[in-house]
Amino acid sequence: MMALFWTPEAIQDRDDIYEYIEADNPAAALALDELFAEKAGHLVDYPSLGKLTRITSSSMTLPAT
Repeated sequence: MMALFWTPEAIQDRDDIYEYIEADNPAAALALDELFAEKAGHLVDYPSLGKLTRITSSSMTLPAT
C-alpha cells in the first residue's frame, strides 16, 4: 500500500500558507488546510492523479479551484 509523505518543504509551504491566511480569516485557513490534506490523500488511492515530480516515485496534487 502506498503512503502519503509530505516533504519538509511542502510542510513549510503549507504552514506558511496557513499562517498568512489565518491572520485575516482563521476559518478559511483551516478550510484550505483541510482541503490540501483531503486532495493530497487522494494520491494514496489514485497516484496517477498527481503531477510527477523530480523525486523518484513521488507525485503531487493541487486542490481544484
